[in-house]
Amino acid sequence: MTNTASFLGQDHDVQPLGSNNLAVAASVSPQFQIDPNWCPIPARREDRGKVKLVWLHGTPYEMGYQHGQLLHDEIACLPRWFITALKLASTHLGLGKFARQRSFPDVIDECAGLAAATADLGLTVESCLAIAFGDVFQQLLRDSIPMLLGYQVDLREFLPALDLGCSQMVAAGSATVDGRLYHGDSLDCPRQPMSYWLNHPTVFVRQPHDGIPHVAIAVPGAVWPNSGLNAAGISLALNTVRPARFGELRRSGCSHVQMMAQVLKQATSYIAARSFISAQPQMKSDLILVADGNTQQAGVFEITGRQLTVRELNATGVLYATNHFVTPQMQHRVLAIAGSVDSAAG
Repeated sequence: MTNTASFLGQDHDVQPLGSNNLAVAASVSPQFQIDPNWCPIPARREDRGKVKLVWLHGTPYEMGYQHGQLLHDEIACLPRWFITALKLASTHLGLGKFARQRSFPDVIDECAGLAAATADLGLTVESCLAIAFGDVFQQLLRDSIPMLLGYQVDLREFLPALDLGCSQMVAAGSATVDGRLYHGDSLDCPRQPMSYWLNHPTVFVRQPHDGIPHVAIAVPGAVWPNSGLNAAGISLALNTVRPARFGELRRSGCSHVQMMAQVLKQATSYIAARSFISAQPQMKSDLILVADGNTQQAGVFEITGRQLTVRELNATGVLYATNHFVTPQMQHRVLAIAGSVDSAAG
């Protein structure tokens, strides 16, 4: 029988966004160009109520260090037991090594910068990497352990914040008053909102030295986006999906939130984003909606570690998703939840 220990026992490297994907994008739509007169805004922070706006720029390490400096006090709000447990799990249980072997190189560098700025709080590079790979670990904790126990234990009863109920929508063309594309996303926890997200919502304006400027919505300490938008007009967001069986997970692959960060940094069109996501080794179950405001293209990527399909925006101009698969070949791969509402394309 497959178990969690053996699941964590295999190495794998992820693929960078290659020139082939960018060549496809260039052949479909004009290559995005940053205004030659544009200059990055220096690292700084601005508070608007509870929302933190944080400008980062430079190399991954530099942006990580700026992140740790500007949001040091918020990261310090993480419970001491959480930081201690994270350090223990990432170092002694191997979660940090597991994440490092499957993370994109710039994520590793950014974690090094973040850890350097928050070393006094007890955060380490391995701890940051465990958080950066947290979407995978969350699915292991929330879904895989109960499956291995024969569904006798549902960890959502003990950790209700693990129970998510997100939704997204895209409307474009004839479905909108002005013909423009609109992409909306909600992050919902039906039973118990995550207090850290409620108290510290953060808008990161990321200005990488080697990529497209973009906005990422997340929280202090996270080097990945839950949703985001880049200067080339690409928007995306993630909805969590509960797999129907342990076999939908794979030992090798990439973090989906890390993959989304790469799309925001590099993709200049929906076609480029689709090509990149489709080429990545998938590891877990999720829904990712990607939209292109310039070409008015969009698609919902229904993903497990075993299969990937795409539902694309059609002539109705409406596309939406919740936490469930819709395409026939994927419906049996998601856990059915009583009282749930399926997603659909209009």
